[in-house]
Amino acid sequence: MRDEPPPEGPGGQDAQFEDEVVTIERRLTGTTLAGALAAGTMPREDAYAVIVEVVAALAAGGALPAARELAVLGENSPLFAAGEDFSVALARLAERRAERFRPVLSRAVVDFDEKAAALTGRLVDVDSGRRAVIHGDLIPGNVLVDASGRPSAVLDWGFLTTEGDPAFDAAVTAAIFDMYGPEAPDVEQDLLDRLEARMGCDRTAMLVYRAAYSLITANAYDPTGQDGHFAWCVAALNRTDVTKALLG
Repeated sequence: MRDEPPPEGPGGQDAQFEDEVVTIERRLTGTTLAGALAAGTMPREDAYAVIVEVVAALAAGGALPAARELAVLGENSPLFAAGEDFSVALARLAERRAERFRPVLSRAVVDFDEKAAALTGRLVDVDSGRRAVIHGDLIPGNVLVDASGRPSAVLDWGFLTTEGDPAFDAAVTAAIFDMYGPEAPDVEQDLLDRLEARMGCDRTAMLVYRAAYSLITANAYDPTGQDGHFAWCVAALNRTDVTKALLG
């Protein structure tokens, strides 16, 4: 690699280097929210406020139709088919994942077939109609904060990045802030309360989106379901509140 001065402005710039096109991006500054928490430089309450602020800011940014062209979870085609809406596109993704991993999921999720079938209709029912860019993986390690503790950047787009209902990103973010800690269930409920109050997201809608995320990503890291993420997703799909949101 050759050394290049950083480009001016917030975006990147392309440069020709021999037979390759190289994109030079501005360096993002800050410390990850996870790092600040681990170092003790940010209280957990402040970290909750930061993550809520980030989700709300993305939601306030409005629709981003170009994000519909992105594929998710390593698929080869865009999430959206031509003329399709978010709830339908997400339901089709859930159906593909359910069909692909049905033998594994049906052994672990109580009433899996009934829940998977109900999800398609429930996604249409709970869709708020609001549209914004969805990050889909806002763990504390993907948010940078500056020296004053303010959010400065969001990293690692692509896992489930698309355009859709901001309540989906709210539900996912609340769930993944602390996935495996001893206080994880309380953290999720606390963040759901905060996001509901800040963004006006419907709680039932967020639980339906929690079910969709769990079904869709359960086998993202291990097709056989032998990893911790699968167990975490299955636990959500078997939860009483999630089951009630799906099945009534």
